[in-house]
Amino acid sequence: YDAAIDPIMGSVSDRTRSRWGRRRPYLFVGAILCALAPLIVFGNPGGFASSMPLLFLTLALIFYSTATTIFNVPYLAMSFELTPSPKERVSLMSYRVYAMSAGGIIAQAMAPWLVTTGGGGQAGFTFMALVLSALIALSCLISFFATKNAASVDVSNKGEKPQWRDFGKAFGNQPFRCLILAKVPYMLGQGVMMATLAFYITAVLERPLAVLGLIGGAVMLFVVISQPFWVWVCNRIGKRKVFMIATPFNMICTLSWLIAGPGEPDWLLVLRGALIGIAGGGMLLAIQAMLPDVLQHEADRGEKPQEGVLTGVFTSVERGISAISVALAGALLSIGGYVGGQDVQSEDAITAIYVCVGLLPAIGMVLAMVAMHPYRLKG
Repeated sequence: YDAAIDPIMGSVSDRTRSRWGRRRPYLFVGAILCALAPLIVFGNPGGFASSMPLLFLTLALIFYSTATTIFNVPYLAMSFELTPSPKERVSLMSYRVYAMSAGGIIAQAMAPWLVTTGGGGQAGFTFMALVLSALIALSCLISFFATKNAASVDVSNKGEKPQWRDFGKAFGNQPFRCLILAKVPYMLGQGVMMATLAFYITAVLERPLAVLGLIGGAVMLFVVISQPFWVWVCNRIGKRKVFMIATPFNMICTLSWLIAGPGEPDWLLVLRGALIGIAGGGMLLAIQAMLPDVLQHEADRGEKPQEGVLTGVFTSVERGISAISVALAGALLSIGGYVGGQDVQSEDAITAIYVCVGLLPAIGMVLAMVAMHPYRLKG
């Protein structure tokens, strides 16, 4: 559902004309809906979560997905309108990387504490939802009000209905094709790895699951710490070259999981996480910073404005691949004979875990570099 509605939302924002511009009305509406989402998902309104849990959770998550799409797609599509400078766009998108990584770290630490502080159980989750809703409303509305004087591109196709052929035309943008074709295998490999890392920690390394928090924290922390360095490198050699440098570095670090074993010390696991964070930070920044350049290229093509459509496809790939990667990881573990809840796994199951954690992500990175090779936009 999420992957399907993102391009449609982008197309709608492409065709919007208002005194607030094309994108900002959706920042305002999305801010309100996004703030309501935690209250609906965690607050059990009307007791429906207790009486009809499956139906309630399905509808609640659809509401959440709709709310984030309404805000996020126009928000990201604004990136090329805010500045024409490729260097400023690198700096601009680095703050998005900062926010995603820092938000993940803070949320992991804060959410359990909020539930406990709120009294645990349903009361604790409701308290957590109230705090999160306030933070979401504040941050999203800041984006709306702070972009009051931001540049906006006027359009002449106001009110036209989105057409499916418009989504196909998006792939006529050659740099965009490179970006998407590189993103798909990379994110598929990363998704499979993240879905099986917990099994790797417990079944292969024979360590408690808490070690996963150390590794994940190191990855996200060094994604943030590495951003000033990668911004500096991007502005000197270009985003594509940064991607081509960071990707093999990341691939080598990821493949090193294949030689790890039960006796691996904590500091070495954290070091691996830190190095993957540094390399992944470069890849993530390059991919994010290429998007506004690709959107500018789309605007320069002189055809019907559809920068929002491209942005919607860009984000829908993330959502769709995330779902597919979890299913793929589950299928591979099943083929390998992994048995849930069993302390000792078969050699085939261990091999399947190694493939998911190290080999498949590395293959995805190789394919991403091949796909990115024809990309020729400067900057």
